[in-house]
Amino acid sequence: MRGPIPDKPVDRPRVPDVIALARAYYAKPGNRVGGNLHIVLDDGNMEDQHIEWCRQLAQNAGDVDGVALADKLLALTRTQRRKIRSAELYPTR
Repeated sequence: MRGPIPDKPVDRPRVPDVIALARAYYAKPGNRVGGNLHIVLDDGNMEDQHIEWCRQLAQNAGDVDGVALADKLLALTRTQRRKIRSAELYPTR
């Protein structure tokens, strides 16, 4: 078992839970292409600065769900974020 990862919470979210949140976020009206988190969710820019920028955009827009999703993404490791990026996030019709 590995030790704690610096700058990441020990109780960080689980990847399947974040994928479910992202899918629900996409399913919201107006979020078909990732909403305020477009450059993260749709374009795959998963670095902290991209997520933080989108979080601020969501906060300025009053997008509570976008802020919550960004917070979850920021708590993930790079490996976990790669799993999110490679997951199918678009809602099925």
